[in-house]
Amino acid sequence: MTLLFDIGNSRIKWQDREHFDETPNAFSYSQEDFDAKLTEVLTQLAAPDADVVVVSVASEEINIAFEAWIKCNWDVETVFLATKQKWHELKNGYEIPERLGVDRWYALVGAVERYPLPFVVCDIGTAVTVDIVDIHGDHLGGYIIPGIETMIRSLISETNINLNTPMPSIDMMEFPADTHAAIERGCFHAIGALIDSVKEQVGDASCCILTGGGADLIGQLLKTNSEIDRNLIFHGMKRSIAEQKF
Repeated sequence: MTLLFDIGNSRIKWQDREHFDETPNAFSYSQEDFDAKLTEVLTQLAAPDADVVVVSVASEEINIAFEAWIKCNWDVETVFLATKQKWHELKNGYEIPERLGVDRWYALVGAVERYPLPFVVCDIGTAVTVDIVDIHGDHLGGYIIPGIETMIRSLISETNINLNTPMPSIDMMEFPADTHAAIERGCFHAIGALIDSVKEQVGDASCCILTGGGADLIGQLLKTNSEIDRNLIFHGMKRSIAEQKF
């Protein structure tokens, strides 16, 4: 069994390489409780019999701690995947390829394997990334903005707004009539508007693929048609490591 891990800024997701669950397994973490959280969650899993494969955008300290935990508890190695300049017809649009986030790259690899060109890939997490690939497989670039919770925390920290009411449901009202709902709904719409705008620029023939924890909520607000693929990055990792034969 080979386990695939996606280490984000605040969450870790994983899948068994051979048997994907519909929704990735996931847990939140902080740097302060990282080792304890790994022990709490991962010791419930059967130890893998092959190297653990990782895509990570976390800090070097988190990566080192993760690798040490895997070696100490499971006695296997950790392989960190890196961004590439090219993969089949997919071509990295960054002048310095490795500056494109490795999570964004493997989501694009997963998309080029599963969806027709051109497409837009939107990862809705702690940050929101929107990447565009044209009909020739050229990555044209993309956008990065704060995610929903990040936007809300930033606004609250820079103002005197005090949110002391329960978080409302996005379906409760069309036009929010209280501050908490106004902030939440405004953040959702800001993200949705960016995605709709990019999709309009790329054209109607393009496919819009949503992934990440906020994909379902954002998908409800989009004017454009979209598909949700919660395992997009894992499909990209699986396809890539199959060619690298490990």
